Amino acid sequence: MPGLRTLASVSLLLVLAGCGAPASDLDWQPAGLGRSGWEGARTSADGRSILITFTGGPQFDADDHCTVAYRAVVNETPSEVRVEVLSASPSSWGGGSCNDMGHVRTLDIDLTQPLAGRRLVQVDVERERPVFDGSRLVEPSWLPDGWELTSERPGYPDPESVTSWARAWAGQRPPPVRGRCISTDTGLLLTQGSTDLLDKQRSIGDNPVRAHDVNGHLASYQEGGQPPSARLSWSDGERGFVLDAVPGCEGDAPASEEKLLRFARGLSSPHS
Repeated sequence: MPGLRTLASVSLLLVLAGCGAPASDLDWQPAGLGRSGWEGARTSADGRSILITFTGGPQFDADDHCTVAYRAVVNETPSEVRVEVLSASPSSWGGGSCNDMGHVRTLDIDLTQPLAGRRLVQVDVERERPVFDGSRLVEPSWLPDGWELTSERPGYPDPESVTSWARAWAGQRPPPVRGRCISTDTGLLLTQGSTDLLDKQRSIGDNPVRAHDVNGHLASYQEGGQPPSARLSWSDGERGFVLDAVPGCEGDAPASEEKLLRFARGLSSPHS
């Protein structure tokens, strides 16, 4: 690997993007995510950063002792990228107890060199973790007004192997009222992997499948299930794509067939 033979071991402290700047006096400790604590990892398109997904505490708030900040200690060598995740919370100051609800969190880690063929190692359990190649991901050129990327993680049905990657886009959901979610527009979930992804995904209903063209490739549209959902799936010969519209709350307005098609036809690779 050019340029990696002379790479010295480098330790980097990186703060979780999006959680704010935690106070410098926080008591950072190993996060204790465990052997299966990482849900998965992917590279950026250029391979110079790694995104790790895991289940953790709520986003950091300096005034709430139940929230959690995360950062990573990273050690790079010519053959490995070793990552240890640390966590810290504000002092409780005698505050009350916290619930144990899990929250999907991501940790974005910059590298001094592209990951290339190096192993990614979770230090606390000394385990090599599979990495999805982010250069294969497509990006939407169209989203409904107010929509944004809301989450990402390894895709089903094989999240452990990280052979596919799933990302969700949606608009802002209204806050719950008396503990109940408020219905809104259904978001979209795009799972992308190898061409056999289409065979691995279970059918969502018995309704007839309609065929559509998605950028020169034959796509199948299906709807059904309970609560009602819709799916568009296709392959470009090298990659498989499954686009789902799955309600997150009872009464969510189902995404139209036209919305799925417009989103799918606007997808393109970053380098194209």
